[in-house]
Amino acid sequence: MASGLLGTKTGDFLTWVTIGVVGVFLTLAVIMAKFYKPEISQFGETTPQQQSAPQQQEKPELPPVPGQTETNMPVK
Repeated sequence: MASGLLGTKTGDFLTWVTIGVVGVFLTLAVIMAKFYKPEISQFGETTPQQQSAPQQQEKPELPPVPGQTETNMPVK
């Protein structure tokens, strides 16, 4: 069906171009895998330091609201 849109010769040409591009890509991938040697980074050389948990701060006590008792009931 798609060959009818562009013509049979164009469809055949695009098929061969696709095969060539895939071949080049696979060849480059094999070459890169064979010769690429990653460098050792300095990231993992130091030992991690122990972190201490943050100290708990005491919550400041809120001043009493006028007109309320400790039970939060309004004063009559």
